Amino acid sequence: MKYTVSFGEIMVRITTPGVQKIRQSWPGDATITFAGSESNVAESLALQGCPSKFVTKLPKNDVAECCLSMLRGIGVDDSEVVRSERGRMGAYYVEGGADQRASKVIYDREDSVFSHSKPSDYDWEEILKDADWFHCSGISPAITQDTAEVTIDAVKRAKRMGLTVSFDMNYRQKLWLWDPSKSQKQLAQEVCAQILPYTDVLIGNIEDSDTVGVYTNDSIEHNPDFCKTMVGRYPNLKLIATILRDMPSANIDTWGGILYDVKNDKQYVGPLVDGTYAPWHINDIVDPIGVGDAFSAGLVYALKDPEIKDDLQYVLEYTLACSCLAHTIKGDCNYTTKDEVLALLKKGPRGSGRVLR
Repeated sequence: MKYTVSFGEIMVRITTPGVQKIRQSWPGDATITFAGSESNVAESLALQGCPSKFVTKLPKNDVAECCLSMLRGIGVDDSEVVRSERGRMGAYYVEGGADQRASKVIYDREDSVFSHSKPSDYDWEEILKDADWFHCSGISPAITQDTAEVTIDAVKRAKRMGLTVSFDMNYRQKLWLWDPSKSQKQLAQEVCAQILPYTDVLIGNIEDSDTVGVYTNDSIEHNPDFCKTMVGRYPNLKLIATILRDMPSANIDTWGGILYDVKNDKQYVGPLVDGTYAPWHINDIVDPIGVGDAFSAGLVYALKDPEIKDDLQYVLEYTLACSCLAHTIKGDCNYTTKDEVLALLKKGPRGSGRVLR
């Protein structure tokens, strides 16, 4: 496989112990890691065996060095990370949820080094020369006007160089604040409309669909209508992946998805058991943050793996099993290998959790 290049901001993640609320935890202990949607994808791809390169902008300090050391330890190529003499990394705080109390994220990423990125910071011809896939998300252009311009420039250059481009809409209602003359949704729609003409594989869910100005009720029956509307606007699209989920509490999730093949006007639904939709039932979520990124990574990997890519039903099944496992791992990174995904697929959604010996 050639490289997959993923672009975005990686931050310091500060997490309360257990499921404690921030106000009851600090001053006190915290778990410190590094994460971000696009870096999560790069890490997951590397762990599955896909050459992976992550591109971002970081300061020159000890905290950033720890972050880069983590990426390298997982197997991610950090050779094209841009460094700044001054500035800071962005951060976010995580308060774990329980039962009817949802998990909570507080961002502290304003004025980070990445937020001041410029198109001139990144030599995309050099960065992408050994790659065949470029991945980004709607989070990067939501941070500042500068990062929006960089993201738009990046997808244009990736397509000009013949790469496949995947775009996870990833709408974040706490972001998209950089133009106060427009609502968050309006700003997101206007910027995404400049990215989607260069997108081959679109990824999203019900929360994201409004980002592109098209509503879907997140149902299998109505998904083709959403997809056909999107293809009517952006005929360059080749695949549209939609996550199907239902979270009645912070600890429980049902996990499925749809993959729409534009060329053949056909949608694949999974997981399937005896030909019938049977979503994964996850009854004890360890950490819900990053599971969508694990979906993106699983999809990109499956579409590149020569043993998987030609069977789109199996591509979807692999993607869902990969991201199902992410629910069981603390932190954003999906520390799951291809062999572990394949082992889960053999069990299927009605399999067991017996010890592997």
